[in-house]
Amino acid sequence: MGIHTFLLGLEKWIEDKKRYPRKIFWQVDGGPENCNRTVLAVCEYLVAKTDTQEIYLTRLPVGHTHEDTDAVLGTIWEYVKGKNVSTPQEYKSVLESAFKNEKLKVYDIFSVPDYKSFFGQYIDPNLGHWTKLDEAKLQWRFQKTEDPGFPLKVKSTYRAFAQDDVILILSGHCIPKEKLSFAGRNVHYQGVEASTRWEPRSKVTSKLTGQFQLIGDPKIAIGPAELVQGSRAKLNKVFRKFYQLFSLT
Repeated sequence: MGIHTFLLGLEKWIEDKKRYPRKIFWQVDGGPENCNRTVLAVCEYLVAKTDTQEIYLTRLPVGHTHEDTDAVLGTIWEYVKGKNVSTPQEYKSVLESAFKNEKLKVYDIFSVPDYKSFFGQYIDPNLGHWTKLDEAKLQWRFQKTEDPGFPLKVKSTYRAFAQDDVILILSGHCIPKEKLSFAGRNVHYQGVEASTRWEPRSKVTSKLTGQFQLIGDPKIAIGPAELVQGSRAKLNKVFRKFYQLFSLT
């Protein structure tokens, strides 16, 4: 759903501007539905197949506070608190009322394309270990290239952080004693400048080389995604509990 809503928003932007954006910044939180191999494939495919020259995909770190869209969610919360919203139709009315001074369009989504199956067999099987703990990469960059070594003529690079300057607060036990500052020796914590350079690089020259996610151009038709097995029973269980809790008939 994260991919689909992003593409719907992009489609609306293109309809309004009559062109593709030259550069796209896509911000997501760390949830697996927003940060996975298929999302990376979508970014690479968009750069390969459209006039977009560059895409920055930024993933918020674990424990983050706010993201850019939270202001919109705050507007919804302020309008809806104290109200009962029991159906999708009522929620649509709430959104339209909360943003009555904005150009808001609410979409009824009845099916979502199966992006995972569309890209699945074309994603580099060696792609992995980029979302967890110390190996997490919080920003990816996708750029057009004429280098024949990239199947779709798109080079992707990544870095551990989305900022150019990052200070990590480490326990003094993780730092050699001779490198501890006066404050670090006394409070047992010290700020350390983190690397924010783009990767991957040549092990010989340290030159930025880049990589690709798609090993080929998908040639299959894209169909609708199937519902998760047992999802209807789970939804019915939620509905029954909801109606019991609020004594609705």
